[in-house]
Order: sequence, then structure tokens, then C-alpha cells
Amino acid sequence: MTTAIGLFNSYSKLNLTDISVRAMNENMDLMTSLNQDQLLHGEAPDTGKIGQYGRSKQAKNPRFLKSTAGFSAYAVMKYAKNPLPGLGNVDLILTGMFRGGFKSFLNGIKVFIESSDNKMDKLIDMYGVEKIFGLAPDDHRTKFMTALRTSFFKLLHA
Repeated sequence: MTTAIGLFNSYSKLNLTDISVRAMNENMDLMTSLNQDQLLHGEAPDTGKIGQYGRSKQAKNPRFLKSTAGFSAYAVMKYAKNPLPGLGNVDLILTGMFRGGFKSFLNGIKVFIESSDNKMDKLIDMYGVEKIFGLAPDDHRTKFMTALRTSFFKLLHA
């Protein structure tokens, strides 16, 4: 039977910072895929949308369907490729190179997400880093925190 002193001595030898860092490293791929999923839906980490495409000056052009009237041809094309963000909402996905180049990593105890795609700096200038990288405090952050807690407790009791 473990005594309270024995239990205290066991836990006092643990390096919780090291366990936390290891748990974070185990879940970096999940963070990356959740951030990529947000882009697919046009969602920003601040719970809003990443942005909207400009409106068309040809809103009365009979070539536009009623549901697409007022939206630029680019917005309509993007919606046809990916309807998940909604018509006119930015998803930052055209070729898939930006989203496909995502990587999450730790530097000390800070988490960073970036893309290896050469458009990263341009997109950050256009939309802001806070609209692209990070997890919204909804389902995505909850999924990540649940996985992180699971990893932490497995490592704690290993």
C-alpha cells in the first residue's frame, strides 16, 4: 500500500514542464490538421470569418444566378470549388499549397504554426496572422485540449 509520503515523493520527482512539452509535441500534428480544417471552412481563430471577397460591379449582369448576384466571378469560382465557408467568404485555399505546407511546432513553451508555402508572408500581410494561424475557442480548441490532457495524463502515469 502506498503511503501519502511515498506518493508525494513519487510526484515530487516529476518534471511537469517536461511532461507538458512532450504532450504538446505529441499533438502538434493534430493542431496542424485542426487549423487546416478551420481554413477549409473559412473560419478564423478569433471565431469570425477570415475575410470576404470583393463584391462584383456587375451585380445586375444576367449571367449571374440569383444566388450569386453581387459576388465577383472569383468568389463564385471559389464557392464552386469549396462551398464550406459560404459564398463570398475567404478560405485561403486555391491550389492547396499554402494549407498543405502547414506545420505546428514548439519553441520553448510557445506554439507556432506556419506554412512552408512562399505565399505565407503575402497572406499574413493581407489578412493578418490572427486570422490565419491558431485554433478558434470552439470545437477545434476543445478537441485539441482534450487530446492534450489525454497525452499529459498518459505521460504522467507512465
